Amino acid sequence: MKALLTGATGGIGIEILRGLVAAGADVVIGCRDLERAAAVVARLAPAQRVRVVVRPLELAAIASVRELVRWAEGELPQLDVLINNAAVWSRQRRVTADGLELTFGVNHVAHHALAVGLLPVLRRSRAARVITVASGLHVRGRLAWDDLMQTTGGFNGVRAYEQSKLANVMFALALARRAGKGVTSNAVHPGLVRTNLTKDYPEMFRQTPARSLVPAAVAARATLRLATDPALGGVTGRYFDRDREQAPSKAAHSVADQDRLWQVTEELLRGVDSAPPG
Repeated sequence: MKALLTGATGGIGIEILRGLVAAGADVVIGCRDLERAAAVVARLAPAQRVRVVVRPLELAAIASVRELVRWAEGELPQLDVLINNAAVWSRQRRVTADGLELTFGVNHVAHHALAVGLLPVLRRSRAARVITVASGLHVRGRLAWDDLMQTTGGFNGVRAYEQSKLANVMFALALARRAGKGVTSNAVHPGLVRTNLTKDYPEMFRQTPARSLVPAAVAARATLRLATDPALGGVTGRYFDRDREQAPSKAAHSVADQDRLWQVTEELLRGVDSAPPG
């Protein structure tokens, strides 16, 4: 099995990588901090028979996403699993290198570009899987169609994150309808995880009852199940709350809105791709 994983150098991503290595997968990890990635790989797979390849990927720059896709097209004979795991949650409004609001740009737009760009490589596999790590917070999300980048009315980091996670679920369901035979697409909420995702927020905000949180190693199991369980090989267009299939929010389930988001995202990407350098 050959897999590509984003967000592999922290929290749940490390545990997903550990599980893929244990399952005998060859893994490409796309990451911003190559030194940190090398340290993670040395710790998890120092003498394994599998191969872990580290490739540069800055999800806050679509040009970097495009570069990873070009590399994969030339270097990977096939890709069996793509796991869109990386995420940010910013308290203050920040923008990507392309001028997109950071949370929406990284969590949704960049992963949309990555998955769609890699479809030709995924289709080289007889049975490929795309797993998008979402969140139960998507049920509170609303897409601000007139202001997806939150440029007016004051920035709300929680609202931005909820919007991005709703977009993740909608994208996963839309991709399932568009990927073609042999490629499945599902979204998963891994549970409330002990990670540094909300490190930008005050301690008071981040305090959640300890009994409600699960270790990253436990949370990773749901994603790994979707990636490796033979019984789920033909399952597509579903949302999982940990290991249970569950109906997503009504907003996520709207096919019309899924298609609208797809079109809007493609338009954003065309704008980024056509912008002059610098």
